[in-house]
Amino acid sequence: MLNAAGKEGLATQIAGELKARSFAVKNVGNERLSVSAGAVVRGGFAGEAAAFTLQRNVPGSIYVRDGRADASVDLVLGPSFKGLADPKLVDQTPGPILCTLPTGTPGAHG
Repeated sequence: MLNAAGKEGLATQIAGELKARSFAVKNVGNERLSVSAGAVVRGGFAGEAAAFTLQRNVPGSIYVRDGRADASVDLVLGPSFKGLADPKLVDQTPGPILCTLPTGTPGAHG
């Protein structure tokens, strides 16, 4: 769990909320984010299922694949992060991971 939003304590707060939803949170820290997304979920191929589940709880998040071999994922909260989805409204149907920012979003490619 990484805070790139510039809001002190945000990563700790959201980590607590995710733990309450039975997510395992290992570390909390700060980072810079180079795209204008609400949040970025990062992980390797083995972590795509976890990334998909996390994305459903984090509206406005995008997925970025990195080279890690394990199934862990990172959640980086960006400046436009608004909060987690209401747990009662989280979509449970199968679907794709969102990998790109919507067209017209600062930092979007495409």
